[in-house]
Parts: sequence; structure tokens; C-alpha cells
Amino acid sequence: MERKQSLEFSYACLFSVGHEQLFSELTPEASAAIKGGAVLQVIKIKCQDTGERKVNQPCLFVNGMEVWSEKVMPGKEVQIDKFINFMSAATIQLYDKDCGSNDDLIDSFLISEGASAEIEKPIIGNESKKKCLLSYRVFGS
Repeated sequence: MERKQSLEFSYACLFSVGHEQLFSELTPEASAAIKGGAVLQVIKIKCQDTGERKVNQPCLFVNGMEVWSEKVMPGKEVQIDKFINFMSAATIQLYDKDCGSNDDLIDSFLISEGASAEIEKPIIGNESKKKCLLSYRVFGS
């Protein structure tokens, strides 16, 4: 009987060590390789100073899901550092949130799998007042 308890204890210790190793931190590249598809890293956004004293509230969607939103003063840069998994392609949409009315779509564009260096995407809406610079990177495939 004592031997059985000893074996159970040893197995539990081994499982515990294995469990801790299973949940280690993964780089975006490793995550994309394991899951398949790719990983989008949204790095930062800068809302251009257009001379207005209005606070911007950009809202970022990836494949129809809101992934980030924050109030940003004109001319200021904000670190986002969000990682989003996607398969083959993803639609990026940037809106300007408005109080009490519909949000304004500033721009929409498509990204696809394939490792990339940091990309700075100028976002210019229909109105010359809505300008942003979005920095992102894609990992995988």
C-alpha cells in the first residue's frame, strides 16, 4: 500500500513539472507556427495634429472585433502592443468614436500572412481632419 502512494506522489510531481513547462511564454513567431495562420502585432498609433483642440478616440477593429480604443490627444503617439491571431488574411478597420452618434470609419485595409518588418500605415479618412499613422507587424507563414 505504501508503494502505491509513493508512485502516485511521484506521478503528481512529474505532472506538475510538465504542466509548468507547457505554459511557457511564446514569441509571436512561435505562436503563429503552432496555431497555424499568422499573428498581427499592432504596435502604436499617432493621431496627427490638425490644429483642432479635439480629443480623438480611435477604435481599432480586426475582422469585425474591437481590439483597442483609447482617447488620444492630437499630435500624440500611443503604444498599443496588441497581438491578434488570424488565418490567411485580416481586415483592419479604424473608426473615430463619436459620443451620441455613429462612429466614423476612417479607413479599412486588408493584411495577409507573411512575416514583415514594422510597417507604418498612413490612415487618411474622407475628411482631411482624420489622419493617423498606424504601426504594425505580421508574424508567421
